[in-house]
Amino acid sequence: MFTLDTVYVLYHTRIDALGHENDKCLGVFSSLEEVEKAKEYALKQKGFKDYPDGFSAVEYEINKQEWLEGFGD
Repeated sequence: MFTLDTVYVLYHTRIDALGHENDKCLGVFSSLEEVEKAKEYALKQKGFKDYPDGFSAVEYEINKQEWLEGFGD
């Protein structure tokens, strides 16, 4: 049986003319190789090809809670 312990989330961030961040989640992938395939595809698309340095991938462990503290105003 195939088990997956880690996934990779591919994001793209662009800073607009007013200095606001515009973030897009492009997908959740099973390997860095799949992340690279998705990135290469996106780089051929309108908008993404104009901001090629905006890509980042974050590794997450499955079934691991990431935020362990509360938050307040």
